[in-house]
Amino acid sequence: MHLPACQMPQTKSGGHRHFIMKKEHTNTALVNDLMEFSPFGALTQVFIVDAIQSKCNRVIDQQEKLIAEGHPFIEMEAWVGCAKDIKTRIDEFYK
Repeated sequence: MHLPACQMPQTKSGGHRHFIMKKEHTNTALVNDLMEFSPFGALTQVFIVDAIQSKCNRVIDQQEKLIAEGHPFIEMEAWVGCAKDIKTRIDEFYK
């Protein structure tokens, strides 16, 4: 989907604004910024929640393979646990 330039926030030089807050460099600040400030409005929130749900479902569906293959930096049982926890919380929220 592409919005016409007149609907996209722009800088004086014609480039699109960056909404990422520069004061706080945390994942929480980034996600909050993405959810609150988007030229696409509430559609961005739907996109982000859908992306999280999709990732959780993929991890849960592939959990045996992921655990068997392992990862050099991430304990895959914990990764799967995160996916299950997040999925449960989202499912409860949207009941």
